[in-house]
Amino acid sequence: MMLRVKKMYQEEVVKEIDSTKEKIWSIWTDVENWNQWIGIESSKLEGNFENGAKGSSKAINGPSSSFTIEDVVENEFFICRIKLPLCTVDGGHEMKEENGKIKVKLYIKAYGPLLFVFKGMIKKESKGITKAIEKLAELAIE
Repeated sequence: MMLRVKKMYQEEVVKEIDSTKEKIWSIWTDVENWNQWIGIESSKLEGNFENGAKGSSKAINGPSSSFTIEDVVENEFFICRIKLPLCTVDGGHEMKEENGKIKVKLYIKAYGPLLFVFKGMIKKESKGITKAIEKLAELAIE
């Protein structure tokens, strides 16, 4: 009998926000202020917000981690990618305009052969994306 191990984990939330793509994008790209809407203590980016940019963040009561900004399309989407040993965690940020409102999707996707080692921690952290999208909405309509 062969043991099958699930090699991907994903959580996502979607919300319509009465704002503009430019306003939401300005919040997303203001890495030093991510702690205003994401449940982290601090974050910083080395250089400009663009493909391949490196940064780091510190979890509240937790460790620091390095990330890379990937797949940037201005005013549409980007991924914040964290590389763990044999496991990758993508924090996805997507938006599109529909009926004069912006539909925003945040997701966390984790994959790789050692996902089972990190899955508990990733699941715990991913529960914060609902709160994050609510805080993002508040900031975007101020």
